[in-house]
Amino acid sequence: MLRRYQRAWLRGDLIAGVTVAAYLVPQVMAYATVAGLDPVAGLWAAPPALVVYAMLGSSRSLSVGPGATTALMTATAMGPLAAGDPARYAVLTATLALLVGAMSLAASTHVPHPSRRSVWGQLIGARLARAFRSPPGLAGSPQESPAAPCCRIRR
Repeated sequence: MLRRYQRAWLRGDLIAGVTVAAYLVPQVMAYATVAGLDPVAGLWAAPPALVVYAMLGSSRSLSVGPGATTALMTATAMGPLAAGDPARYAVLTATLALLVGAMSLAASTHVPHPSRRSVWGQLIGARLARAFRSPPGLAGSPQESPAAPCCRIRR
């Protein structure tokens, strides 16, 4: 990608970079919290991931970044595995992020973009998981959030 970069794109890319940073900082902090991590974890994770994709990714126009669904699914999957240990939870989520990033880069050249049905299926699944594993009192569920033990210890 960088070999074909045109100098005329630089001004627009710099403006886009500042714009993305303006909304990305609070967004990654919020999604790290949803995933049961310290907000600072989002600040450390997002920039390297974006730089790696910019250098190795297959699409100039593809939007990549954190998402509420991903944060929620991370908390749902990793919370029980951490068994209330915040350090283990951080290691598990970092490992998951690295594995998913590597798989995404590997697949970006071989797999077409996901269909609308696939995306809707993921979103509906995430909302159902949240509804059935919500904190007590929310949606009438007696269960705790999957990341609650880690969050409770951290606070």
